[in-house]
Amino acid sequence: MAEPRFNAEEKKVLVEFLESVIAELGSEISHTDLFEFRNRLREKKNILLGCLDKLKT
Repeated sequence: MAEPRFNAEEKKVLVEFLESVIAELGSEISHTDLFEFRNRLREKKNILLGCLDKLKT
């Protein structure tokens, strides 16, 4: 399977977007009362953090 290739400007925009979404997820996690939903949000946050790490390398 082909992997997407991004130029420097595309990477910059994606990094900024992911950082914003990750920050919002942190706030949403802290305000969520349902244990299962909170865990699912944490899973999503961890996946996005992994994507962010890949984009930064």
